[in-house]
Amino acid sequence: MIGKLAAILILFAGIGTPVETGNPLVGTWNLVSYTDTSPAGMPYFPFGAQPRGQWVFTADGHFSAGVQCDENGSIPAEFPVPEFDDLTRPYMGYFGRYTYDPATQTVTWNIDGASAPSYIGSSETTTFSFDNGRLILKGTSVRKNGHQWTWQRVLARG
Repeated sequence: MIGKLAAILILFAGIGTPVETGNPLVGTWNLVSYTDTSPAGMPYFPFGAQPRGQWVFTADGHFSAGVQCDENGSIPAEFPVPEFDDLTRPYMGYFGRYTYDPATQTVTWNIDGASAPSYIGSSETTTFSFDNGRLILKGTSVRKNGHQWTWQRVLARG
């Protein structure tokens, strides 16, 4: 009986242990900040000052991400997705496959599903960096009015 118990404990000892992949993105990341910046350099917080969110990166190249607005956030009029025009206190989620390139510090997202239908099937490349153990994702997007905004997402290991 003790031998069987020991075997079971050994079998389950690895569950929840991070897999060493050489990919620093792998794991669960909690949202710290979600900031968009207008062409004029003004920061905007489309999901409020304290949104909640989580990104999950698997070792085999899958990801999922979700952001929930805090009670003070709202979608800006310039948001590029028409499906969000009538929402307040929104949730945005998307999932699919990703590849990362450590040489160029970029992540390419291939989105298979999203709460915004116009994102489905899209592909986007963004930059990543690390600062004091936090993952910083940066990119650009074009709003409905044609203006290009920059954005930054700061994540901490979950």
